[in-house]
Amino acid sequence: MKKIGIIIGKFFPLHIGHVNFIQRASGIVDRLYVVISYSDDADDLLTSNSRFVKEITPKDRLRFVKQTFKNQPNISSFLLDENNYSQQGDNWEEWATALRNEIEKREKLENKEEIDWKNDVIFISNRDGDKEYNLKHFGSETKSIDKNYIEYNVNSKQIRENPSKYWEFLPREVREHLIPIITICGGESSGKSVMIDKLANVFNTTSAWEYGREYVFEKLGGDEESLQYSDYEKIVFGHQSNVLYAARNANKFALIDTDYIATLAFCLTYEKRDNPIVREFVQNYRFDLTILLENNVAWVNDGLRSIGDDDRRGKFQNLLKELYKEYGIQYITVKSSSYEKRYLACKHIIKAYLDGADNSELQKIADTFI
Repeated sequence: MKKIGIIIGKFFPLHIGHVNFIQRASGIVDRLYVVISYSDDADDLLTSNSRFVKEITPKDRLRFVKQTFKNQPNISSFLLDENNYSQQGDNWEEWATALRNEIEKREKLENKEEIDWKNDVIFISNRDGDKEYNLKHFGSETKSIDKNYIEYNVNSKQIRENPSKYWEFLPREVREHLIPIITICGGESSGKSVMIDKLANVFNTTSAWEYGREYVFEKLGGDEESLQYSDYEKIVFGHQSNVLYAARNANKFALIDTDYIATLAFCLTYEKRDNPIVREFVQNYRFDLTILLENNVAWVNDGLRSIGDDDRRGKFQNLLKELYKEYGIQYITVKSSSYEKRYLACKHIIKAYLDGADNSELQKIADTFI
């Protein structure tokens, strides 16, 4: 058995084919180094046709690997900055020296011994040309594993270009990062909660209910008359917990009933006071897509609502829009007063968003259902 194994890749993103490859490699060496290489030019090229709605940084890629294999101590991983090396291989010897130095530095921290690159190291790779390259620059052998990709016939390019189609090939840690978080917002009795339920059903995904309502039932006996200023920070913390749970268990995206802008608007309306803690959540926890339902459907008194007249409903809706503008949060407005058209609008907006449509295109879709 070779002492040290080395796998090099961009892992953009890490997928189950990679995971299987790494797991098999870890069984033929004492220690396996997974090297995540990156450079600005190469990463720009990789993302040129990407349909991910969220950025994946080099440290994200490193985190995916570390999290996936955190319970296997013989697997180590680190980033290798390739910005100073030509992608055409003009200075490969310098690149090889940088990798060699990094591996040797890490090994010395472990066992203080010099590495015999010929006898103690093996590269694991299926790329053409790597066998000759590794022998020339390191004096090390190269082993292929499942070279024809019979076990998992998928690659990162396919996943980048169609994440939904290949979602099942993404490890849990990658899914949690890439999950689009979509929120449905609006004033009291605008139909948010029912809309969330309809959409979660049709898309077969998870949702997070408005925590403020849960809080009133759990902590205030179902009557918001005793709701006070200090409760709002507890509401945003509880809501964030629900959001994270929905994201961890989502099927391609998560649906969230209400955002932190709405919590801030309720605090300003009911308490007549600003709330810096709620504002921190607004600033630091952004959602990927915000759909704002116009407050133009019949108001329903469910015992937890008090903004029922048209004038106050209009003022609250305008406050939401002012706060979105203040924080630079873009949103798509669904204007129809028909419940069916609102549902159809939201459904088509989400489908188009997942297919890569921008906000102007999404608003045009929303406006076809008026």
